[in-house]
Amino acid sequence: MIADVFARHHASLEDLVQRATKVSDRDYKRWQTDEANALARGVKSEGAFRVTDLAALRLLLEQNCIVEAWRASPVRLTAFPPSEPIDISALPLGSFLIELPFELVSDLLCKDDAQLHLLDNPVKKDKVTGYPEYWGPSWKGILRNAYRTRFGDESLELRDEFRIAQDTRLFGSAKGTKENLRSGRLRFFTTRFDKIGFIVLHPTPRAPGKSDPILYECVPPGTVGRFQLLYCPWDKLDSPQAEITQDAEDLAAALVRMFRLGIGAKSSAGFGEVTLQPAAITSRRLGPDFDQSLRENLAAADE
Repeated sequence: MIADVFARHHASLEDLVQRATKVSDRDYKRWQTDEANALARGVKSEGAFRVTDLAALRLLLEQNCIVEAWRASPVRLTAFPPSEPIDISALPLGSFLIELPFELVSDLLCKDDAQLHLLDNPVKKDKVTGYPEYWGPSWKGILRNAYRTRFGDESLELRDEFRIAQDTRLFGSAKGTKENLRSGRLRFFTTRFDKIGFIVLHPTPRAPGKSDPILYECVPPGTVGRFQLLYCPWDKLDSPQAEITQDAEDLAAALVRMFRLGIGAKSSAGFGEVTLQPAAITSRRLGPDFDQSLRENLAAADE
């Protein structure tokens, strides 16, 4: 049934779909040929896949037919318009905005929370546009973890009173806090991407017969994104510049640690590695020396 639906959308693959359902193990390598790759690329050139297309694609992937073709040339979504620049002119003095473009070196895994999907491990997507995205709260979580690995002890606990106060000032009250709750000075923006790819992982079997390959939807290498972070001292309109400068220096150190550790799931296994481009800094009356110093500190993340 799936093959029939798929064939109506893409007649050029009708023969491949029918033969794929009958392929035997000994014929596996026959499907890694130029013919299968060319057919797969022809389908992808028509545009983004629809739901029915993905259903049939999963059928082909399970039959080990066009994994390599898909992996070599992932789907590119229709380019989305650039986001509007963030205006901080109305924010308190001492506010600053960090914009850090980056390019993925390895696949980014960030699982969606969709209750129903054709794949077991879909990538996180915008509910309206369908573009892959790395959510703002996810950035906050990995940056706070990076801050604690940089300034905390082996158990990621902050022992110094200054660091505890700074952690709360930047990120807000820690999880489990029941009194004196407050928001932090940092605001995180969602990063959107324009590519979707697939990878197949082969886990180490923990029990006989339990080592089936796992299909993941991902954001593939070569995709470009933009990290945006706003620092706004809303809680203290007369914050001394020395405090803001110290926050910026420590924040840059945490950002360096975050990008070196990798972003997304399975970063310890090499996923989510990035290369950074020069950062753009916009500040409110902190001076050009502040902007230049922060750019230099952030440049260390790519050394």
